[in-house]
Amino acid sequence: MQYPSNGTYHDATFMRSNEKSFLYNDLKNQTLRVVFPTIEPPYVNYANFSDDAVAEKGYGPGVVMEILKEIGRRLNLTYEIIPSEGTSWGEFINGTWTGAFGQLKRGEADILAGAAIIDYDRSMLCDMTYPFQFEPTGIMIRYPEKYEDDTLLIVTEPFSWTVWFITAVVIFVSALIFLAMTTILRRVFGEMHVTLFESTWVFFSIFVQQGLPQQPRSWSCRVLIGLWWLASITLSATFTGSLVALFAVEKTNLPFQNIDTLVRSVKQGKFEIVMDGNSFTRTEMIARSKLPVYQELWHEILVNHKVKYVDGIQKGVEFVRANSGYALLGPMATLRFYVYSDCKVLLLNDGILPVYLSIPLAKNSKYTSYFSTKIREMVERGFTEKWISDYESYVATQRINECNSTTPGPKSYLDLKRAQGAFWVLLAGTILGIVLFIGEFLHQLFYKHIFKRYWRSNNESSTTPPSIHNITTPECSSSEASNETEGKMIARYLILFGLFITISYSFRTQSTGVKGKLMCGNKPANGVQLTLYDEDNGPDPDDDLGRGYTNADGAFELNGNTTELTTIDPHLKIYHDCNDGAQPCQRRWKFELPNRYILSGKNNQRTLDIGTWNLEAILPGESRDCHH
Repeated sequence: MQYPSNGTYHDATFMRSNEKSFLYNDLKNQTLRVVFPTIEPPYVNYANFSDDAVAEKGYGPGVVMEILKEIGRRLNLTYEIIPSEGTSWGEFINGTWTGAFGQLKRGEADILAGAAIIDYDRSMLCDMTYPFQFEPTGIMIRYPEKYEDDTLLIVTEPFSWTVWFITAVVIFVSALIFLAMTTILRRVFGEMHVTLFESTWVFFSIFVQQGLPQQPRSWSCRVLIGLWWLASITLSATFTGSLVALFAVEKTNLPFQNIDTLVRSVKQGKFEIVMDGNSFTRTEMIARSKLPVYQELWHEILVNHKVKYVDGIQKGVEFVRANSGYALLGPMATLRFYVYSDCKVLLLNDGILPVYLSIPLAKNSKYTSYFSTKIREMVERGFTEKWISDYESYVATQRINECNSTTPGPKSYLDLKRAQGAFWVLLAGTILGIVLFIGEFLHQLFYKHIFKRYWRSNNESSTTPPSIHNITTPECSSSEASNETEGKMIARYLILFGLFITISYSFRTQSTGVKGKLMCGNKPANGVQLTLYDEDNGPDPDDDLGRGYTNADGAFELNGNTTELTTIDPHLKIYHDCNDGAQPCQRRWKFELPNRYILSGKNNQRTLDIGTWNLEAILPGESRDCHH
């Protein structure tokens, strides 16, 4: 069948050779040259077609390799692997194709063994087979730190600060409305009398599920109060349900949820993009996109240079694994493979920039139609999808890279660390009550007793002439005794007030720091996680002073401060896998910092240098930690 094009006719179709047909026997018993642009699981796991390699490694060579092997068995083909130009797919630069596509263009190879993204430029360069996979682009980040500040967990987690703020505003606005209604109705209906504070206290009492000291008499006020009761019941149920879910289900707090929040984080300087420098197809897709979110992302990449190109997806995964604040964009299935084998990286559920994947053949290849037909049959039978799913399951069970550990389930009880928020609220309420008590007492004492008595005595002395008959000895004695008693009371409460202020100022800010260098054998220990914290033995939980990772040279420096009543007890924890073998979790080293490296103030002025340590050593009393 022929297709018209610009008034003429030709027999070339998209993704097909311009040869009309080839005999089946012409395709058999041939040798095809194959070039591998990159190793990209699960599409290409290794460049070897032999069955011995499968037996040796224990897993298949990849879905693209399986497709080529299946077609090779049917046609009795021999594949000759030719060296590739580096590890690059190639791009069109100054009218010339580079990399593996350049070898395909120049006739140095017949097949490009890899999952190539179908786009217009590539389809003009070579024959693209029927797509064997529809795949979005995944977003991978370093797994968020397990540390969370649980100080006000019980208060802040069920409701966000926005909900708390809106609730406070609604309480105050409702109090104003209730005050206006009672003020107006009190003159015509005999409604209850309230002040602004009392009106606000009415709705606060409803919010915390407490009763009212007095019920309104008018129906308008009763309806307002009744609807507020209904709203408070709903809020209370939501608060309780959120707490139950919070303590029953483990939740990971992600720095962003989708591409929109990722771009926002990139613009704020919190994240940068990591991409494969061997293939610029996804970069070009971002540059050509008309969607505002991708235009903003491209502006950050092109103008603000918020991007880092790496030599292959595997290098990108290693970089993201060792450095927080980076997001890797790459093939979803490939990134999922690394997530299944490494617990230190995380893949977002939502993908972006969906593409079709194909196996490129040389332009006008006589094998294009046959390859496309067989690939289509495999896709329709579910071969490719099942192979990828089975391989992911195999990787997840093997954990060939990391995470030979079990994840503990949620606790059946609420420990002090997570319930401390309730006690902090109780402590804050107690302190606020004491402060208000002292304030009210001083107000009543100085204003109602001393100031009024002084004002009354001045008025009496100015209006009544002094007379000896107005002065009696018993009254003088009574007045002197009363003044003496009040003086003692004032002295006592001033002492209590001074004691309270002294205790408040006894809490002081203290700082400390530690630095050093870590080695694993004769190599620097790069990306080792360290935590500097204040160890508390009482009900107060440990305070996190600082966290970080060693750099490429294995060096680190941590500084931090906290406010405590007594001298802090700083410790350094080091989590590493050096000389670990196949044991689960990570080795944990623990150092205690001397007191002379603890100084007052927020800015640390004295840092403990622990020198160089080889992590291969076994420390007495060291432990293992799966979650930190």
